Amino acid sequence: MPINVNADQLLALLIASGSPSVAIDQTVALLLEQRLQPQTIYNRVDQMLALIVERRGLHIVLTASATTALGNGAVQVTITGTVRNPAGYLEAGIALSLGQTGFSTISAPSGVSNAQGQVFWTVTDTNIETVTYTVTNRSVSVQFTASRADGTVYGQRGPALAGAQIYAVHQPANLSSVPPSVLLNVFSDPLAQNPLAQPIITDGYGRYSFYYGSTLFTLVVSNGGTTQVYADQEVGKPSVAFHNFEWWVKSAGGPSIPGAQIFILDNNFPNIPTILGKGKPAPLQQVFSDPNGITSLVQPLITDSYGYTDCYAPAGVYIVAVYLGGRLQVTYPDQSVGGIYAGVMGRYDLWARTALGIAVPNARVLVSTQPCVIPQKLVPEFPSSLAFICSDPNGLVPVTQSLTYNANGTPIISSLTADADGHIAFYAAPNVPYTVSVYGSQNVLMYSLPDQVI
Repeated sequence: MPINVNADQLLALLIASGSPSVAIDQTVALLLEQRLQPQTIYNRVDQMLALIVERRGLHIVLTASATTALGNGAVQVTITGTVRNPAGYLEAGIALSLGQTGFSTISAPSGVSNAQGQVFWTVTDTNIETVTYTVTNRSVSVQFTASRADGTVYGQRGPALAGAQIYAVHQPANLSSVPPSVLLNVFSDPLAQNPLAQPIITDGYGRYSFYYGSTLFTLVVSNGGTTQVYADQEVGKPSVAFHNFEWWVKSAGGPSIPGAQIFILDNNFPNIPTILGKGKPAPLQQVFSDPNGITSLVQPLITDSYGYTDCYAPAGVYIVAVYLGGRLQVTYPDQSVGGIYAGVMGRYDLWARTALGIAVPNARVLVSTQPCVIPQKLVPEFPSSLAFICSDPNGLVPVTQSLTYNANGTPIISSLTADADGHIAFYAAPNVPYTVSVYGSQNVLMYSLPDQVI
């Protein structure tokens, strides 16, 4: 439970850069268009970050059962090879060979490693000898899944919170211990070669990131005596019946906005009135207050004093309609939950903000496949390996990303460009790692986000 402190200290956690806020996963920025004060809704969607990379050199441990005497001086033993990847997960489907220094008879392996990562051999020996057995991986390569989770922490009044402490905890989490337990064994790289100590400390932009396999976990965020706890966060693409679906409502200048009305609708042909007094949006998607889908929630969902609200929803594609004071502010289609997409492409939404939490209008966003080179300034250089991105889920309307020059030698940059409130959205092929680069004033790099997977 959050610790009750002065409101100025309370954390409102959300995305600033297209990486997820405390909710892990990606976050969508929803813009509230008002005459006097533009406001922004942050909506968590299921743009899970699962990066498949080639790995070699698995960790394989040999163990032996008790020796059995067969008579006539013969003994028999079962040797088990257990295969784990660098993150410690058991690996199935790996072919192993068993070698020896002696003259025992080794049976054929039981097959590739099973679901428990195990391969078995039966060894029989009639000689008086000491034998050393070694195992080798006969596979050319194996696939290791490392998933990136990243986010941004902001204060309730807007500025990013540098130095906040982030913990990723196994569920059920023990929150009475300091630090909370049991902590995930997280890594700083997608190859899971470099363990990352917890707590993870946010940088000057309030950002954090880590890599882990696919799982549900509890995120604990601590700053200046204030602690926020968020259960059922997802890293990778865990198989669950109902996904945690979260929003943060922030003004363009940063402060949280309570009282926003959020509706979640079926993505196909919804009826969305401009004023709630004239009818209710339909068809509504049934959402729940718990991960088991037992207790239904009545819509609209209302943001609290932190500008936050959440629910649980089944995998699907939804439209999110945002109202304030009963008036429609904006609708956002094609919001993906649980790896379901509106077309052949998935949607990625990004909100460009400074360390003060202020939106960056006209920020340029370039999307690259990996590996790529990201320059510090767009001219005369330009990001390499530019991705095919579109403005629609069916991939019919490409977005141009290029640097050209006119007859006078003046550079012409074509790219995604943030609107007046710093919002950018695009569609790209799902399950492919991208690097998303954000350039601000004078086309200077603000930050880049690697391993982004829709």
